[in-house]
Amino acid sequence: MKVQTCSAGSWCDYVFGDRYALLSLEETDAYIRANRHLPGIPPGSVIEAEGSFELGEITKMHQEKIEEIFLHLIALEQDVATLEVGLAFLELLGKMNVR
Repeated sequence: MKVQTCSAGSWCDYVFGDRYALLSLEETDAYIRANRHLPGIPPGSVIEAEGSFELGEITKMHQEKIEEIFLHLIALEQDVATLEVGLAFLELLGKMNVR
């Protein structure tokens, strides 16, 4: 099976561009709390009312969300690495009895 997803050059790699406005996890959480669905994804009520969805378009939407998740994971991993270095430094200072 082959599903037409979009025109040439419009796949989701734009998510990795400098101009892409990636919502913070805090903004995403607030959106979900207010709207009860992910930003950029149609709510279930719309899909149910229409009785169907365009598979290519929904696949593109899902890919966009996957790429956003990876950007958040990379940022979180960098934050964890920074915190680990800071913790190691504090532990070293503690062992040296430096205050």
